[in-house]
Formats: sequence, structure tokens, C-alpha cells
Amino acid sequence: MSDRRMFKYPLFDVSQAAFDEITEVMAPPSLGINHIAMQNSVVTLWSLVDIESKPIKRRFRIVGTGHEMEPIGNYLGSVQERVFVWHIFEIF
Repeated sequence: MSDRRMFKYPLFDVSQAAFDEITEVMAPPSLGINHIAMQNSVVTLWSLVDIESKPIKRRFRIVGTGHEMEPIGNYLGSVQERVFVWHIFEIF
């Protein structure tokens, strides 16, 4: 039986991140992206994972509203802080 746990992954510190920035994290394959939100000015993702699975490199991109973009992967959600809204995609 697998060991499933909810983990959090800080992705982008919006006080330092640039629009259209890419970040990478090593994480077990996701069993589901469960939530994306701001936590202390950091775009953070919570995901249910099987911790017995081998971690893989996962890439995420933050895109500003109205910015040009090519098709880049799955849309995961949007977050807002003050007047800014960022849209988070996982790149495959």
C-alpha cells in the first residue's frame, strides 16, 4: 500500500519573481494538485503525493494577466495579491 501525504511546494516569491518566470521543484508524481494560494507573499502549491514514488523534476510557470504566452502546459489556478493576479501553469 502506498503512503499518500499532502505536501506543499513554495513556487514563486512575488516580491522577487518576474512575470513569465519558470521554477523547478523535485517532487513525487502528483496524485492531484489540490490547492494554489498565496502564503506570506509566496505562490504555494499543495499536492497529494505518494511519497514512496521516486521524485521527478516538475516545472511551473507564472504568467501575468494580459501577457503574451505560447501554449505551455496545464493551467493550475490563479492567485491574487493586492492589485496583481498571477496564473500558474505546469510545463510538460
